[in-house]
Amino acid sequence: MVKDILYFGNDWAGEHKTSSHHIAEELARDHRVFYIESSGLRTPHLAKRDFAKIFRKAKKLFAGVHERSKGLYVYCLPQLPFHSIPFIRRINRGLAVFSLKRLIRKFGIKEHLLWFIVPQLSFLKGRLKEKAAVYYCVEDYSAFPGIDKALVSLLDQEMSDRADIIFVTSAGLLEKKKRTDKPVVYSPHAVDFAHFNKASLQGPIPKDIKEIKKPVIGMFGLIEERLDLELLKSVAAMRPDWNFLLIGKVMVDVSALQGLKNVHFIGHRAYEALPDYARAFDVCLIAFRQNERAKFINPLKLKEYLATGKPIVSTPMREMTGYSDLISIADNPDEFCAKIESAMKNDSAQAQRIRIERVRQDSWQALTNRALGEIGKVLKNKPKDPFV
Repeated sequence: MVKDILYFGNDWAGEHKTSSHHIAEELARDHRVFYIESSGLRTPHLAKRDFAKIFRKAKKLFAGVHERSKGLYVYCLPQLPFHSIPFIRRINRGLAVFSLKRLIRKFGIKEHLLWFIVPQLSFLKGRLKEKAAVYYCVEDYSAFPGIDKALVSLLDQEMSDRADIIFVTSAGLLEKKKRTDKPVVYSPHAVDFAHFNKASLQGPIPKDIKEIKKPVIGMFGLIEERLDLELLKSVAAMRPDWNFLLIGKVMVDVSALQGLKNVHFIGHRAYEALPDYARAFDVCLIAFRQNERAKFINPLKLKEYLATGKPIVSTPMREMTGYSDLISIADNPDEFCAKIESAMKNDSAQAQRIRIERVRQDSWQALTNRALGEIGKVLKNKPKDPFV
């Protein structure tokens, strides 16, 4: 196989733990993994948050490579912001190739893969003497808010054309990527089962939510644009006797919801503490907007919630189809209220066990091993690379 993996993702120390983190950690069990923090797709604006992010990136550049854990190293790729400008893109390409070649020499990296979570670095293919390039696509990046849709679509297509194998996390992405002539593998998200299953066991409720009265309708994750806040506002207004607990960093305007006494935003909580908070939930929510981006999403939270054993009510999404016997689907406020009420009324110890057992074997380790097996097939049959 290979000894080392150059793994290109977003910030390692992001606001929440993503599939990118889980997979990199699993790969590091048997390989040296160099997690390369890459620039985002969105052009920075004159906003405090963007300036703060640029400043954090600049500090990381002077930190060099640091070992996060055994076999896992994190490195911030030198890149200038405003990469939508052609001149800046040319500079960034030169910086990336130069700095990565230095990294390869310094650590004696040989027999390595390039593993891309992000689409904007396809130009690296063939320049780093890699064995193969993997594109692990988790979303339709061109549907992200605040980005140059045409440019990102082009970058995504270039990455798909250059990669030796493509993994996708949703059926929508599978259909989209099947148009290429490369091997495309459906690889839906896994779950840190042992971690989230703690919520099904007896244990403490965090002090900061102890005073919130039952029933608690909860969710954790970034509070961002894909969350249907209008739907949540309507449901919360219709049922003032229910409490809605939203755990995660707030990235959008939530002022319309903050006026409701039964809606509680408590901000980001550490990944390690999430099962304790989920233990307080009576029902878990997945409430995404029904837009173009939702067609390609496979919510990481689905299996995390199932591992807790708690009932789940969700907006319609294609990836929910295989779990329709375990979760309730609703697409308007009246349906949401009815489904939440039914979920609480009809929950049982047996229903909880069925939810838990459905995802018990869906580990990140099993997912990563399957992916490596598919990559091994590609390496065995790989023709001469036209991009070298």
